[in-house]
Amino acid sequence: YISTKCRITVSGALQRPVFQINMSMKGNLLAYTGSKDLENPDEMNAVQEQLEKEMEKSLSKTLIRLQKKGLDPVGFGEHLRAKYDGEWSREKGDDYLANAVFHTRVALKLIRYGTISGKK
Repeated sequence: YISTKCRITVSGALQRPVFQINMSMKGNLLAYTGSKDLENPDEMNAVQEQLEKEMEKSLSKTLIRLQKKGLDPVGFGEHLRAKYDGEWSREKGDDYLANAVFHTRVALKLIRYGTISGKK
């Protein structure tokens, strides 16, 4: 990818926080082997939308896996601490994260593409 931006917002009750993760990506598609004609804007948009959906699904699965293991490499606990007032501890943050809900949105813009094999 050429660039990636990520914005995380938190809402909802502290006991069941809701995280909205918005990712914006620009990049190159280097190894496309599908049947779509990427010269056609409609087909290119279809490929972008499919990639966005797959990335959202993968991101959601990863977040749920991390949540089940009690891991927070992204820093969601810090987002909670910054959003909600009151006394804070790591254990308290871990408890709240265990009940969190994650919503993901990926916006992808393909800049360039390369085709290994064209239409089938």
